[in-house]
Amino acid sequence: MERRRRPLVRHAPPVHQPRPARPRQARERPRRGARARLRRGAQRRRARRRFDPYPRSALAVAGLPAARHRGGGGARPIRIPARRAALRRAAARRPGARPRPHGDDDGRGHLAARRHRLPQDRFGDLPDDRGAVDGRRAPARRAVAGDPAALSFAAAFELRAGGGATRHRIGGDALAAAAAELATEVAGRTVFLVTEATVWGLHGERLAALPAACSRLHRLVVPAGEAAKQVEVADSLWRAMSAAGGKRDSRVIAFGGGSVGDLAGFVAGTFLRGVDWLLLPTTLLAQVDASIGGKTAVDLPEAKNAVGLFHHPRLVVADTGVLATLPPEQVRSGLVEAVKVAALLDPELLARIERDRAALLAGDAAALAPVVATAARLKAGLVER
Repeated sequence: MERRRRPLVRHAPPVHQPRPARPRQARERPRRGARARLRRGAQRRRARRRFDPYPRSALAVAGLPAARHRGGGGARPIRIPARRAALRRAAARRPGARPRPHGDDDGRGHLAARRHRLPQDRFGDLPDDRGAVDGRRAPARRAVAGDPAALSFAAAFELRAGGGATRHRIGGDALAAAAAELATEVAGRTVFLVTEATVWGLHGERLAALPAACSRLHRLVVPAGEAAKQVEVADSLWRAMSAAGGKRDSRVIAFGGGSVGDLAGFVAGTFLRGVDWLLLPTTLLAQVDASIGGKTAVDLPEAKNAVGLFHHPRLVVADTGVLATLPPEQVRSGLVEAVKVAALLDPELLARIERDRAALLAGDAAALAPVVATAARLKAGLVER
């Protein structure tokens, strides 16, 4: 049974494949039914001008190859549907037009922490906003010789850990020297000052300029020593901060020994999913050890430091002038920690402690400042590793 032939489509131009490199000898082929052989030469060109909806110039514009002969004799031609939309030239690029950058690029197509705030974002110069607005990370700032910040302290350096930076200021009158930094940190904010009654009574005047620098100051007095590190005490601080209108841009300041720092840091790290805090340690042990590393915790009846988190303070100001009022046993416990670090990492510091032992045990601020500064730097180096 003879196969039924499709009628010749006249509304579509033939697209021919290249002729083989080796020409074939022409043969006489009988016409099959009503279908005539393909027209050649001038007849084919005239037919294309008459029926071809895609003239040669349009094909060239679209980047398509021109029609050529297909080898193989009577093989069926490949045809493009006539009613398909015509290919169009791409629009010319306007002067200055450029492709839009990817969302992670440094262009304007991404969210910048300070320009595009989300409802739950923090406000102000917080850890989420420390990088440049365009997404480039700000370089770490280290105190060097000639730095104005370093001239007023025995040591001024930054500890980079936990995705942020903690500025450390250590010296014999560090609280007075860091007054401008403290004022900048609390400017226009609600501040919760966590302290002990004894510490506040002895050294509260060193923070006399704090109330004028912030929007509101709430002093929260907690028990002394390990009694402060109880879940019930933390709960009372959370409730007091909430009742006072604490927000995510509020600041918590710990002014006391290691227990006050542990408690205040834990409360700051858990209140409203975390608010920033500052640490002003007033014991030798806290200045050389507890204030470095961001460890915060409270106790449970079953274990000490059982519930806690790492929450680094933004600023640590260790004023060795307040150590003169410490009991002798607390001075000795702090010196033991400095001796441990010196014995492991710095023989010169160990020799200094041996040489100035009497002045150190007496709480002399001038003798303690270089010891605390060196021990704190060594401990910070261990944390950064």
